[in-house]
Amino acid sequence: MNKIYSILSAEQINRADEFFRVGSSYNSDMLRRLLDEWGVIAPLIVSRHGESYRIVEGFDRFDCAVLHGITELPVIEVDTDEFSCYRFAIFNAVRQESCDIFDIAQALAVLSDYFLVPRQDIATEYLPFFGFSCRDKILDKLITIHKFDPSQKKLCRDECIETDKILLISDIDRTIRNDMIELMIELRPSINKVKQIIELIDEISGREGKPPAEVLSDPLLRSILDDEACNAGQKLNRFREALYGRRNPALSRTLELVDRKIRQLKLDNRIKLIIPPYLEGDQLRLEAEFENKEQLEEIARNLLQTAGLKSFGELLDIIKEP
Repeated sequence: MNKIYSILSAEQINRADEFFRVGSSYNSDMLRRLLDEWGVIAPLIVSRHGESYRIVEGFDRFDCAVLHGITELPVIEVDTDEFSCYRFAIFNAVRQESCDIFDIAQALAVLSDYFLVPRQDIATEYLPFFGFSCRDKILDKLITIHKFDPSQKKLCRDECIETDKILLISDIDRTIRNDMIELMIELRPSINKVKQIIELIDEISGREGKPPAEVLSDPLLRSILDDEACNAGQKLNRFREALYGRRNPALSRTLELVDRKIRQLKLDNRIKLIIPPYLEGDQLRLEAEFENKEQLEEIARNLLQTAGLKSFGELLDIIKEP
């Protein structure tokens, strides 16, 4: 590969051509400070394309230079084919850690659709380079992610949705993808809870013969999300409980019975009785708030009184029932 160092005017460079752009922009404030003090030091890498030049690397330096009124820029012109230039752009973006999952999906799509790189070669050579295992399933997910709507990509980027979660929702019915993205933004569930919610929606959809979008449009679920009196964690727990209850009506009825029994105990408002999530376990947990010895003694008396109530024994029987 021949490399020629030269100076080009900004007009000779076709900035609108972003074919070789892989990854996101750098910190433009830092670039501006560097240009203020030193000017353009690192040359752009370009390749000739017809009567003008394409940028292979250095888009942000070009933009900052033009904003500073710099009209001539140092470049290294590479005399090689498009595929080699694109591979360099990919490797450079990974080296600079400027790629998110949507950039990666876009790059793989270009390799497949434009350069006709065989699927097996993409899986074995490029997926590990991007930090993924060389599995067909991962490649299928990334192909789907490339086809996300622009608005979905923007939401995920703006809200910093984690890569694992984006990979997870690539498998779901496309009609609920927007709803799941909004749910992840509002409730901030862990990856395991996202997986649970998706599994529950799939099970309910299959059992009831209803599309996933109809399951998620349940007025109860919408009311939970719209409840301004609850924080994100409380909404998430209620949302999951509602899905569990719909998947398992018997569990839902049992949870309602447990709730009634707890209300019958009339616990001191400084005491919180916590049951196992979805009754998966047989141990209760207590949380108590107090500021002094007297309050603690009062709470203790309340607990002793509660332990002797018939409704408390009934509650324990429900929790311990297999």
